[in-house]
Amino acid sequence: MKRTREDDHNQNEYMNAGKKQNPGQHHPYSSNQILDPNKTRWIFLNTKDIWINEIFPYCCIDDLFQWRSVSRQWSRWCPDAITFIDLYYDHQKITNQSISLLTNLTSINLELNNTIMDDSISSLTNLISINLNENNKITDNAILSLTKLRCIDLCCNLLITNQSISLLTNLTLINLDTNNKITDDGISLLTNLTSIDLCGNKRITDDGISSLTKLTSISLYFNKKKITDGGISLLTNLTYIDLGYSEKITDLSISLLTNLTHLDLDRNDMISDDALSSLTKLRSIRLQENNRITDQSLSLLINLTEIFLDDNRKITDHSVSLLTKLTYMELNHNKKITNQSVSLLTNLTKIDLIGYEKIEDLSLSLLTKLTHIRTFYSNID
Repeated sequence: MKRTREDDHNQNEYMNAGKKQNPGQHHPYSSNQILDPNKTRWIFLNTKDIWINEIFPYCCIDDLFQWRSVSRQWSRWCPDAITFIDLYYDHQKITNQSISLLTNLTSINLELNNTIMDDSISSLTNLISINLNENNKITDNAILSLTKLRCIDLCCNLLITNQSISLLTNLTLINLDTNNKITDDGISLLTNLTSIDLCGNKRITDDGISSLTKLTSISLYFNKKKITDGGISLLTNLTYIDLGYSEKITDLSISLLTNLTHLDLDRNDMISDDALSSLTKLRSIRLQENNRITDQSLSLLINLTEIFLDDNRKITDHSVSLLTKLTYMELNHNKKITNQSVSLLTNLTKIDLIGYEKIEDLSLSLLTKLTHIRTFYSNID
């Protein structure tokens, strides 16, 4: 199950690792620094570092490939300057031969790409991040040579197996969202993992995660069967856990995760007030359509800076009024929270009120730190 919610933890780390290109960003050199206005010719900038580090990174990928024909030097320097490339879906202008030349690449996105093949990827031994989300071309043969990988996205991937994954012991982040190929044998040796996404995953069990004691982030959204209290209770370094729609994790294990700072309980009916009483480090909590958590436990979480109460029917002004450190709040379609509590949250900088009709201008006028108000079809102008 591929998550599309805007607030996913972030797991944006997948393709940010090693990313350098930023087409369209302001060029560090003005035109008159590169072009001599008096002689109308290029000033001789023959220093490789200047071109690779200060000029090429601000150019788009297609241009860099075309500029290789300018000179012998540029034919060598242009590939050296490319450290990140996004080939989402199919990028017809970039060939397998061209990709194989980019030996300095550290990050590549091949999501839904059916053009790039194993031979071109296996030569990119400096890769530290690769996205193979729904990729139907790259196999274990290519991955086996990428021993420096730290981040890999295998969401909905049907080709990569335990054969290659089990050898990537430098991995710190892996996405196995709706992945049915990788099993416990594949990840149990990845003891350097700090983040894993098992959203909708039906293959990984407690046996697979029990050795991953360095984990600080785990997503079990819609993971209804395989991961239980037995496995989670061992992951005491967790700071983030997503239990949206989760049906196997209970208070027994969550109450032990005292390092948690982010907790997602959207539509979760298993976790109760009892578990939250020990989670004093929490800074962010999601309670969308949650029917178990009440004011009793929320009123104790006075260090919260983010709260998501979309469509929540349990939480009232009584507890929210005490959360004075909040800087971000979502009340989309919420029918419980009123002016009484919101007007007291003077540290708020962002608030979402889509479909919400209880907040009046008077309340918002007191929130002088607000920089973002999203209202859509609520009654705030």
